[in-house]
Amino acid sequence: MCAKIFNRPILVAGEKRTIGSIVFTILEYDKDNKIARATSAGTPPDSESGFAVLAEVRDTTNKKLYKNTGTTSSSTFTEFETGATGATGATGPSGATGAGVTGATGPSGPSGPQGAVGPQGETGPTGAGVTGATGPSGPSGPTGVTGATGAASTVPGPTGATGPTGALGTEVVTLTFTGASMVAASGAMTPGSTPIGVYVSAITGEPASADLLLETSGAVLTGTRTHAAGTGDAITYKVTLDLA
Repeated sequence: MCAKIFNRPILVAGEKRTIGSIVFTILEYDKDNKIARATSAGTPPDSESGFAVLAEVRDTTNKKLYKNTGTTSSSTFTEFETGATGATGATGPSGATGAGVTGATGPSGPSGPQGAVGPQGETGPTGAGVTGATGPSGPSGPTGVTGATGAASTVPGPTGATGPTGALGTEVVTLTFTGASMVAASGAMTPGSTPIGVYVSAITGEPASADLLLETSGAVLTGTRTHAAGTGDAITYKVTLDLA
């Protein structure tokens, strides 16, 4: 009985693959999808898988051709042996030079006659046109009558609004509290003025903090503290008032 023959085509490719840090350009795969022929940008590495047995790889950097003498699972690349250069053949005899004859140059044909230049036409006479006379100017029109003066308005214009009254300014009254017995302190002020701010301007010792109640009566501003300064202590307030 005859063995059955399988006709499996060789796979042709052109892809780039990096194997063992070397870049390969795959030219052919075999029927088992192993690399059968390729080029490399460096010497093909050993101990690599994926190469067919006797796969051919040409190193494009040193122009050498290698073959895989290992296995498909562990490559061993061996450089192809270069055969000795054959002897140079003898040079054959040179053939005889042909004895061809160059043909004679034919005569040049005669030149044709040049045509005559035609006569120039005569210039026509200039026309004798006449300029027309200027017409007379027309008479000036009469001057228009001046219009009557308009009557004076008897209605007075409206009075503008009164601007706001300017502020009179501010004044500052000083209130100083000294010792434990002094709860209230007074200072002179302009009657009708309104307190608009207060701040501490001086401190002696360590007086207890307290709220300050401000009251106005005529020309007197009075400040009352909820806690008096301690013995030997003093605190001074500056009160700003908006003048009436």
